[in-house]
Parts: sequence; structure tokens; C-alpha cells
Amino acid sequence: MRTNRGFTLLEMTIATALFAAGSLFVYSTFAGVTKSSRSATVRIDLGSQNKRALTRLYNELQASSVLPQKADNLDAGTLLPTEINPDGSVNVMLVAQDDASPLPHTVATIVDRTKEAMASLDVNVATDVGATTVKAREKTLPRSSILTFRKVIGYAFTAGEIGPEWSARIIYRVNARRQLTRQVGTRPVRVVAHNVDVFHVDNSNPDGTLVITLVTAKPDPTGDGWRRYANNLTIHPKN
Repeated sequence: MRTNRGFTLLEMTIATALFAAGSLFVYSTFAGVTKSSRSATVRIDLGSQNKRALTRLYNELQASSVLPQKADNLDAGTLLPTEINPDGSVNVMLVAQDDASPLPHTVATIVDRTKEAMASLDVNVATDVGATTVKAREKTLPRSSILTFRKVIGYAFTAGEIGPEWSARIIYRVNARRQLTRQVGTRPVRVVAHNVDVFHVDNSNPDGTLVITLVTAKPDPTGDGWRRYANNLTIHPKN
């Protein structure tokens, strides 16, 4: 018959070590899951801001033009010298490089969306690298752009002709706080997206299309560099 006895020092030491190892494993697993979750949350936030801003731009620029327009329905007192051509026509869209904007942090992986995806205006169309509806490429982006344009807000009769009525000047640019801002005429400046790495407008295409690239970025919660969301779209203004 075995007599009852307490735990020996060796048994207590082994039990304590096993408990400590188990606790460390649970803590490490929890910490890893928490970091991963925070990292995913950052990406979702960056993607959400990115898509909202590009969708707004897409909608507005549909009603603009890359071609000079007659000045009949534009207030000459509100025009910039760079908007007026020698023949009297007006450039309702101007693209400039902003030398004062923050520099992009790195080369970004840019996502090319298909024309079919953009035509649907469905911002939930896959935009992750490797998805079947997109192509990805590495591209070094220059400084952010300043996009200035007007959009059609109505139509009017002038000298027997129907012509578009243009809005006040709309300006999109990145400020020193890495925010993409929008201003219409003299109205207050509004923030369209935060954490912007670069906002780039390419208007060099001969067919009159614009390619707008927006990269949003935040430090990765895991401490491993930056988490980025890069996307672009192709727009062909209709007026």
C-alpha cells in the first residue's frame, strides 16, 4: 500500500516550468494574432480611403475635359493665365508637379484595373495584386501632382449654340500633413484621404485619357517597415 506524500522539489520545478512554457506559448500566440489583426486593420483602412478618393475623382472627372473649351460660359475674371490659350480657348484641366509636396517613401506596387472594372464603377472589384482582373507593376513615382480642373454643371444657350456651363476651379493636391485635399473655388479645403504617400496624375496619353495613381501608407504595427495600398485608374473625360 502506497503512502500519501507531498510533491517533491523536482516535481514542483518540472510543473512550474511546464506551466511557464505553456503561458509563454499562449502569450506569444495571442501577441502574434493581435499584431496580424492590427496589420490587417491598417491595410483595410488604407484601402478604404484609397478607393473612396479614387471613386470621387472618377465621378467628377467624367464631367470634365482634357481638351480646350470656348470661353463663352466661363467667367474670365476667375481664369488663370495658364488656362487661357492665344486663340481665346480655355484649358479646363491643368496638371502640375508639386515640388513642395512630401516625397514618396518607396517604389510602389501599382495596380492596373481593367477598363471593364472601372466602367462598372464597382469599387469592390478586386484590386489586390495577383487577382485575375488586375495587373501589377513596380514603378517609381515622382512627387505628387496638383490637379486643377472644372466640371460641367449644366448647359446654356450662347449665340444660338448650346454650350456647357463649367464649375468653379476644383483643385486636388497633397498637403504637408500627407492628406489629399479638394477645394472648389474659394470654399474651405476638404480632406479626401489621409496617409497619402503619393498622388500622381499622368496626362501624357495621346488619346486624352488620364491615369491617376494614389498610394496610401502607414507604418506597419509589427514594426516591419510600411504598409502600403497602391491603386490607379484610367479616366477618359467625356466633355
